[in-house]
Amino acid sequence: SAQLIKRYSKKWGEDEINEHHSVINESVKNITALMDDVLLISKSEEGKIKLQPEEINIEEVLKGLAASIKPLLKRGQKINYKNNSGNKLINIDKKIVSQIISNLLSNAIKYSAEGSEVKLLSSVQEGKLLVSVKDYGIGIAKKDLPFIFDPFFRTQNAIHMEGTGLGLNIVKRMIDVLNGTISVNSEINKGTSFEVVIPLIK
Repeated sequence: SAQLIKRYSKKWGEDEINEHHSVINESVKNITALMDDVLLISKSEEGKIKLQPEEINIEEVLKGLAASIKPLLKRGQKINYKNNSGNKLINIDKKIVSQIISNLLSNAIKYSAEGSEVKLLSSVQEGKLLVSVKDYGIGIAKKDLPFIFDPFFRTQNAIHMEGTGLGLNIVKRMIDVLNGTISVNSEINKGTSFEVVIPLIK
């Protein structure tokens, strides 16, 4: 696009030039995101990710994440959030938790159709934060489930979709940093549900 703009900018109108500028901007964003992912993986392998716990209102944080990810929603899609416990103030690493849930939400949106619903649920029980992200999208085949957290792995029904195959690997690494667990239930063409359990930091 940069070469085309250089070559044809005197002949093109403003709309054509802006279209190629948009391509460049989107490409830079994708490359930057990929480099951030690779850097994060490198840090986790070297044990350089340090926890920074703070007291947060988990309901406010998750509502904020759902709002910030709205630009990714397809036409008619919506995120429905519900907090299933009265306890909202918890001590946890806000940045890492936000990274985990943002990744799961963006995946749920990406692999679901227009007009579909994504459910985000949270609760605090026995010193642990429980979060689930459920969609009604393309689902994951049973044979693929053991490999979804491997780096660069793409399920057969998602190969044609944009992505690096690093998102769930990063989710798993960040959950390991927090000494948490993640489980998944999925069925082709019926959707996927991820359940995250993270111990609170005393």
